[in-house]
Amino acid sequence: MHPHLEKIGDTTLLRVHDQGPVLDANGLRDLVGDA
Repeated sequence: MHPHLEKIGDTTLLRVHDQGPVLDANGLRDLVGDA
């Protein structure tokens, strides 16, 4: 269960086996900024 990063577009996802994809701070900030 090692987390790994996935680069999708310009958003980096931190994928954890138990939790699924989780946006990092920058990804979340970008998402909120676009909303």
